[in-house]
Amino acid sequence: MSNTDAWRELFLRAPCGLVSTDSSGTVTAVNDTFLQMAAASRDDVLGDYLMRRLANGSKLFFETRLMPELRSQGRVQEVALDLLLPDRSILSVFVNAVVDTAADEPLIRFAIFDATGRRNYERELLGARRTAESSEARLRILQRAATQFAAAATEKELGSVLAEAARSATDASQVSVYFVGDPGEGGGRPGELVLAFGDRSSSERLSLADDAPEAETVRLGTPLSCASASEIRERFGARAEALRLARIEAFMALPIVDGSEVVGVLFCGFGRPRTIEPKTVDVLGSLIDQAVVVRQRIALQQLMQFQSLHDALTGLPNRLYLQGMLARVLEPVDSRRRAIGLLFVDLDGFKAINDALGHRGGDLVLREVSSRLTDAVRLGDTVVRLGGDEFLIVCDDVDADSIVGVALRVGEAIRSPLGGSAHGLPLSASIGISLYRGSDDGHATATADVLIRLADEAMYESKRGGKDRHTLVVV
Repeated sequence: MSNTDAWRELFLRAPCGLVSTDSSGTVTAVNDTFLQMAAASRDDVLGDYLMRRLANGSKLFFETRLMPELRSQGRVQEVALDLLLPDRSILSVFVNAVVDTAADEPLIRFAIFDATGRRNYERELLGARRTAESSEARLRILQRAATQFAAAATEKELGSVLAEAARSATDASQVSVYFVGDPGEGGGRPGELVLAFGDRSSSERLSLADDAPEAETVRLGTPLSCASASEIRERFGARAEALRLARIEAFMALPIVDGSEVVGVLFCGFGRPRTIEPKTVDVLGSLIDQAVVVRQRIALQQLMQFQSLHDALTGLPNRLYLQGMLARVLEPVDSRRRAIGLLFVDLDGFKAINDALGHRGGDLVLREVSSRLTDAVRLGDTVVRLGGDEFLIVCDDVDADSIVGVALRVGEAIRSPLGGSAHGLPLSASIGISLYRGSDDGHATATADVLIRLADEAMYESKRGGKDRHTLVVV
């Protein structure tokens, strides 16, 4: 065996992980021991960033402490990091690193040792001290946040609790929480970050394509930090001026991750240079984990509330929603007269369609009718599905002419030829209208039940008159 082969064999089989990277941290060479430690293939590791193999807290430490010290001192020794393995488990390691300037371009040589045993031993020795110095404070923050999280009913309330807890954990001068909004209309514009809580300098909305630290954190899905104003200027260019004006000289931003989806970002800004410690990241990570669970609960409650007030087939408001809405619009408002109109819509010919196409085909027709009704009414009018082929439309602030105009548009929309398997099958609507003109003193003299009953009776009058028409009753 030649000397070259012997050295290569020693590199590959060394009892510790050996990794070479360029100055940016991109892996250029790796031995078998590290591949076994990281549970990765050579193709996966070569050309990738070494930092991507680290757990979240270690990523921040690697970027804010290890790499700057390497650049300034040329070497680091026994730095404790956590490798994130493919099964999401953690492998504790110690790292020695040196900058090798003998090559054509400077390389960084890493020696990586499995430190599981040693780290566990040290943790046991330092357990009492850590409990006394940090665990109690952290527990108080988490317990207080848990109590406040339990009362949060909206994303804005959730953002406020998370931001205040993060401020307590970090002493940050400025804290903001953003959640990812819906993509732009048409799908051509990027999505947005919508502010749930922030200080005065926080933007209400940020494009995910923005060069802001918050947007970049969401795009990358990894924590992001800058320890000084010069580092901010170097990394964010023009955006650094906005941070300077907000008196932020250091920051950290952590993604809010639900499962595999980044749903938001927590941003903590500091008024002086600051190196973020891994334990601080751990506390914020725990707060974010709590917030994610609460956000899931809020979303579920909102979904349940929506489902309780909306028709499952068409997505339109249902009878329960209607009762609450009419109770509100019929409440005393002011001294002026206020007219409210109800259109009771019953489909003519739907039973024949349902018999011909079956329930599935009938359901498709009801969905199409729902869409047509929504398009035919005025902005601000509400279309409700009462059940079967009956709908109710609530029109606020109307007169006889305008509500009849709505009825005519509704009738025309229903008569339009149906699509799909229902094409050629006739469909029309018998409409009953009850128009309540209000009272001079602003107090309702008619109830919701009365107005619905009158509209229903007017609809039956339209049926008896030959269908496909409307009948108006003024209260």
